[in-house]
Amino acid sequence: MKGYRESEDAFQATAASPVVDTTGAYTKPEDRYLTTLSWAHDKWYTFVDAQYTDGGLTDFYWDKEIMEDKYINMDTGEVAPFTIDGYWNINGGVVYSITDQMTVQTYITNLTDEQCSGWVDCWRPGFRTPRTFRFGFRYQF
Repeated sequence: MKGYRESEDAFQATAASPVVDTTGAYTKPEDRYLTTLSWAHDKWYTFVDAQYTDGGLTDFYWDKEIMEDKYINMDTGEVAPFTIDGYWNINGGVVYSITDQMTVQTYITNLTDEQCSGWVDCWRPGFRTPRTFRFGFRYQF
């Protein structure tokens, strides 16, 4: 398991270009974790990757007191939430070695098949990845 916690912005501010530390915003989460579980036996190898991304403020510069409806759906009148929850993204795959030189593999993203629903859920960047299947083989000469 790997973890990463960002405590402050790594860049230095200059007089011409001050940097505002946006750590904790949804686009710059404070915590991220990566866990990989794998199993190998004989000619089989399987793995599951679980990545957690912490939630945060929808927009670090959004002053909710001044502009309550900064992110609003003009069709429905629904206002986006001020904070967004963290999320998990779980992927996995299987590899089979036919010979020492040839393997076949499959990789599946979004094993939990989490899909967005509604405007507020779907507009978030990177929140849900579509489920995809990849198949392939490798031959070493």
